Amino acid sequence: MRLIKEFDKDSVSRLEKLQKIHNDIENVGMKETQGVQISLIEAYIDNNMIDKAREVFNKINEWKYIGNGPLKKLDFCNAFNIMIAAYGMRSKPGTNLEEVTKLFTLMHEKNLTPNGTTKTILKDIFRYHLNNDAISWIRELREKNFIDVGLEKEILLILLKNNNLKEALRSFEDMKARNLKPDIYSYVPLIHQLAQHERVDEALKLIEEVKEQKVHLNTVAYNVFIKVYIMASKYEQTDQIIGDMLKQNTEPNTRTFSQLFNAYAKAGNADLALQIIKKMSDMNIQPNEYIYCLMIEMFSNLSDIQSMENVFRHMIDNGIESKGVAYYYLLLGYTRVQDFNKALQTCRLMIKSGIEPNVRTYNALLSLFAEKGGKKGARLLFREMQRFGLSPDVYTYTSLINAYVKASDINKAEKIFSEMKKAGIEPSITTYNVLMSYYAKKKDIKKLRQIFNEIVIRNIQPDNFTYCCLMDGFVSNNDFRSAITLLNDMQNRNLKLDAHVYTVLIKAYMKIGNFSKAKSLYETMIKDKVDPTFVTYAVLIDGHARIGELDFSRKLLTELISHGTMNQIAYNKILSPDIFTPLMDAYAKQGLTEPARAIFEEMTTVGAKHNLYVYTILMDAYYRGHNYEAVWQMWKLTKKFFVTPLSKSKIYEQLLDLQQNQQNEHKENSSTMTLAESKWSSSLLISFSLLYSLRPITQSPPNQALSIMINALTAAKKFKLIELEWNKLNNEDFEFDCLNYNDYIQSLIISEKIRLACKLLNEHLVKGWEKGLALSNIYEEKFSTQSVKYRQELLKNSAKFYPQKKTLFLLANYINQGKDNKKITQYLKELKEEFPEVFYITREFAKSCKLKKLKCYQDRSHSG
Repeated sequence: MRLIKEFDKDSVSRLEKLQKIHNDIENVGMKETQGVQISLIEAYIDNNMIDKAREVFNKINEWKYIGNGPLKKLDFCNAFNIMIAAYGMRSKPGTNLEEVTKLFTLMHEKNLTPNGTTKTILKDIFRYHLNNDAISWIRELREKNFIDVGLEKEILLILLKNNNLKEALRSFEDMKARNLKPDIYSYVPLIHQLAQHERVDEALKLIEEVKEQKVHLNTVAYNVFIKVYIMASKYEQTDQIIGDMLKQNTEPNTRTFSQLFNAYAKAGNADLALQIIKKMSDMNIQPNEYIYCLMIEMFSNLSDIQSMENVFRHMIDNGIESKGVAYYYLLLGYTRVQDFNKALQTCRLMIKSGIEPNVRTYNALLSLFAEKGGKKGARLLFREMQRFGLSPDVYTYTSLINAYVKASDINKAEKIFSEMKKAGIEPSITTYNVLMSYYAKKKDIKKLRQIFNEIVIRNIQPDNFTYCCLMDGFVSNNDFRSAITLLNDMQNRNLKLDAHVYTVLIKAYMKIGNFSKAKSLYETMIKDKVDPTFVTYAVLIDGHARIGELDFSRKLLTELISHGTMNQIAYNKILSPDIFTPLMDAYAKQGLTEPARAIFEEMTTVGAKHNLYVYTILMDAYYRGHNYEAVWQMWKLTKKFFVTPLSKSKIYEQLLDLQQNQQNEHKENSSTMTLAESKWSSSLLISFSLLYSLRPITQSPPNQALSIMINALTAAKKFKLIELEWNKLNNEDFEFDCLNYNDYIQSLIISEKIRLACKLLNEHLVKGWEKGLALSNIYEEKFSTQSVKYRQELLKNSAKFYPQKKTLFLLANYINQGKDNKKITQYLKELKEEFPEVFYITREFAKSCKLKKLKCYQDRSHSG
């Protein structure tokens, strides 16, 4: 029979031979063995004749004695296994599973212990019928106590693999209820599945159960535990993992370290992440490409370009070739710090390494242009990727739209948005947010409502930024009721108020003068453990500094510097000087030089850059504190240190022409050339050139700083120094404003250089006299809303400069002093003939002043 099974592969022929042997045995009166009958059962089943197989099996079961030997019992057990498998693996679950249960029950009645084959068959039957009646069937077997711990473990794994966590948990609890002790191979998969479903608390509870059993844990178990601890933000436990593994002589693998590193990096804790790398080094475990890429990504996110580059070099030096991911993170790092040159070099290095840029690469480059408002370069990149057969995705379109929004070309941004939808690419909430950010700045509430309604209609979940834009629009239009209504809508969508929403509300209350409510919202943020952003602090510091609450503003500034926000400043994330200037300016206006200077020095300590406005504020503080020499020294520094970041070069237009020529050339041969073969396309190189070929130029000091310097040196009676500095600036084509001319002319009048003063008045200020006079007539009504609007309209429409009252007052005083001095009288006569309009407006101004004095005297007399 063994030979028949081995050599005759035809099931029908095999059955015929076995039937003949069976008949011959019966005819000669020999007793059939189990082996013969089992072979016959198998042959019937192979020919899909299960009923015939059952008849033979039933005859075996009629035997009262099956033997005590293990081989005899094994044969009998195999007969059960064959029949159980035959019924269990048939497509109709109901009846067949009932037969399986009957056979398995009969097996136990005959005191036959299910062997490994039996359990494997039952496991396969359970998997086969899982979507039908398998669960109720296995429960029935449990009730009969037919399922041991080994089979329970297999069932649990099947349920978890099929993502049936609910039944898996029920099965697991049933094991423990029946005192079937689960082993580590049951716990770990279940813990992993709970983590996958973000049921972290339950996973943590099971981890504690495992620890209580004090069983030996393998590397896989520890890796799963790490994942759960990370999800629960229990970093204390993750810190202990490596030590615990070594104590149990369980070696961590690369996955162990990569999980730990990734967790710390994502949490922004670079120090702990780097400690993991050190532990790897101590254990002579070489980081793989994945860990290197994680390190590059971490430093890229932190804008720590030097460390990012060092890791990349170390990776290459160790013979690990990047398949593109590392280059992508390098690009992201360079885009964050807007280093166009290195971004271009990275792209060239990719091509040289045989790695063609993909959509993600282009998206990173597009975001670089978007942040700079480089719409021309962004558009070139967009066309470039299409030409090389790369399909733009939602991130591509969003970056391109953002580039046009940053360049204030909203019409083109809207057009691209329409193209995106026509291409069948569904906008993301980020896409809508980019457009909303533009209309929020323009205070266009109608357009903001329109975009928000489209978001709702498309069933896209708005995020906090969406609500911030809309809320800011309502606030800008003084519609505070609608802004508050939005808060309720956010809560209905289960959106938690973040720092940005709080900041918009704080700004709104400060706008209407409700500073106590703004302060209350800030305190609520701190209480609810919502970390204020730089903008939150800037708004609060600025607002309270303006109303004179300098102590509170100082407290906020100190808190910003010492608060946990400083963790965000590490690795080149520098505080903006705009955080410091409002309070510094408030101190300066009150002549409090020392506090203003303290903030100036504090900026240096925390790495905040001093811009021209900061120097101007400090100059103003020194001026009001009568430290005129310090003003002069600060003025010299403003001229020495400051350079503009970028200015368009002369080759800008040439590059645009070159780009057009290159595009025409590409139309002829682009059908056969790949991006790698092109050794980097010319249009992409030009795209970078549009931004990178910009030359630095010296930045002029602010006009306000010049006026402060003039006033300080006038007070110090250093008139010659003022004149020299003025002439030097004039030769450098400095653009003086109205305030500069007035301040310089006033210094000339005080130093009795009247001719030069009259000349400058005549050339630069007299032409705007009519409007200037209209303005001076309403100075006394400056607190009137109507008069302020009138003044703003006059200033808006005025294209000429005009003399200040103080300038005319000083000149009028000099003219009046000349009445009693013949020499001055003659000099004034000459000046009057040379500058008639100057003398005319001065006389009119003096007359106006006399009339106002007379009117005031009469008003006081009547009131008396």
